[in-house]
Amino acid sequence: MNIVAIIIARGGSKGIPKKNIIDFCGKPLIAWTITQCLNSKKITSVWVSSDSEDILKISRKYGANIIKSPASISGDIEPSESAWLHAVNYIEKQ
Repeated sequence: MNIVAIIIARGGSKGIPKKNIIDFCGKPLIAWTITQCLNSKKITSVWVSSDSEDILKISRKYGANIIKSPASISGDIEPSESAWLHAVNYIEKQ
């Protein structure tokens, strides 16, 4: 069975700016999520969807596949379902 982990990581956090790339205990915050997914015996691939080149660069470095999400679905008023649908459609085409 093919089990895919999708991590949605928007670059424009208002609460804590750039929170996904801030160092937390020696690694960027997003790296912890990627690492845990990759260490799972059930997950076959990890994908990070983001509008931020910095997040995507770090995600690739830590072993995730990347999806560049368009600005039109990356704003804070856009529902997160838009990002999920974009990621699923992208992965299905691969």
